[in-house]
Amino acid sequence: MAAHNDIGAYGEYLVMERLAQIAPVAPGRVADVRFMECEIEVKAARPSRYNGKRALGYQFSLRRPGHSELRAPVVVLVCLPLSSPEYTAFVIPADKLDGLAKVAVPLDVEGYEGLWAPYRERWEVIADFVGGN
Repeated sequence: MAAHNDIGAYGEYLVMERLAQIAPVAPGRVADVRFMECEIEVKAARPSRYNGKRALGYQFSLRRPGHSELRAPVVVLVCLPLSSPEYTAFVIPADKLDGLAKVAVPLDVEGYEGLWAPYRERWEVIADFVGGN
């Protein structure tokens, strides 16, 4: 469990570091990060086998019974490769994730053309929610 918490904390750190280049950031009031009063939920994952498949990919748990629901308008999914300090982020409006318990992204995030591909490195999505919009 400690490794899981460390990965989550590292994902939050990376998002805060990225956003701090634009404006001040702080820990969130109801989510992980607050940027210009916009709350942001951060989910981070290392490659793993998911959904009973043999292939590796990134799996993000969004909701679990007995745990909190998403409470922010924006979710950032941080894909942390095992052998590189580089990461890929998917910046997704939370309403696009309604009803989903998990999201999976294949290991080849750069070649990925699936449902979440339009949100790859789309940091400007956050601007749509700054100021409580």
